[in-house]
Amino acid sequence: MLSLLGNRVVLRIFKNAAYCTSVKSNDAFKVRKAQYDLSTYTFPYTTDEQTHILTRVNQITADELSRLKLTKRVIQRIVRSKTKVGNYRELPELLNIDGLGVRDVESLCDALLYTVCQQQESHNEPELLRSSILKKRLIKPRLSSEALQRVETVVGLNVTAGFLGWANIHRSGVIQNLDTVPLLTSGSRYDLPRIYDRVMEVGEGIPKADVYVWEEGNSTGHLIKAPHSTLIIALQLAQIRGMLTVLLESRCEVEKHNDRNTKNTNLIFMKDFLVPRLFKLQRGEERQSPLSLSDKLMEGRDDVLPWLEALEVDGETQHRYFDMETHTRRYTASAVLVALAFQQVVIAENVGTFKLLVGS
Repeated sequence: MLSLLGNRVVLRIFKNAAYCTSVKSNDAFKVRKAQYDLSTYTFPYTTDEQTHILTRVNQITADELSRLKLTKRVIQRIVRSKTKVGNYRELPELLNIDGLGVRDVESLCDALLYTVCQQQESHNEPELLRSSILKKRLIKPRLSSEALQRVETVVGLNVTAGFLGWANIHRSGVIQNLDTVPLLTSGSRYDLPRIYDRVMEVGEGIPKADVYVWEEGNSTGHLIKAPHSTLIIALQLAQIRGMLTVLLESRCEVEKHNDRNTKNTNLIFMKDFLVPRLFKLQRGEERQSPLSLSDKLMEGRDDVLPWLEALEVDGETQHRYFDMETHTRRYTASAVLVALAFQQVVIAENVGTFKLLVGS
């Protein structure tokens, strides 16, 4: 109910403005005069709103009053009255404050209601942000609350035509394992059966998890004027992703639910803007390398991002990460950020990430 206050106050302002611009109309003047006649005046607030106003006016201090959008004269009159009266028992008692007219009292009530509304919105901010984020469909398919509660391990994937990087993260945020393996070579690049064999071999090395997450990869603008060789690589990447999709989907378990066999997907597609937005990797139209940021996170630093605490990384996993050659580690770095983004946004529901994504 209080959430409608802003609209109601604005409507009241527009009504007053209408009266002011219609001074040539004697009828409008009479209506306005009757509206603020103390002998016939009734408060334009619901019972709940009146209760909130009365509670707030009895609790408010002189310092808090000074921060409201009220004139100094009105504030002085209210402070003087509160000092003399103490607590008000009914809202109409405000009309008895010496030196205040009906419109002054309405301004006070509107200002007090607005602060109550602000406090409630601040208190409900996490839920409001969560609701806004859920509407954005950041992942596909959307997972039910029950399905999310069953997720213990997540594997983030970074798939290119040349390499496949993966990172295994626990729902608590602990990086448990990771690796990057080569996919296509100059000898297998144009040999579909060999590509298939290699993808199946590499795919079997991806650890089993409750969900596998990768970015949608829907951006095709760079292919419009791309040379033939780039188009071939893009086609091969699409083939590889298709093969991996079949392989990973085959790991889904058929569970008994409501006396029916239902197949729950474990392959999740994440919106392409999510990772660069969260980790500030986008510079104009260019997406920056994740390597530097990922290195800092894998070192366990707590000053990398304001919304993220220091990562907990298994010691052996940390050594494996930093032992990789730079050109290989960058694929793993991307997988780490994909896994971490899913864990923080979808599982942990980190409010800090919601604030970054809510304007997307």
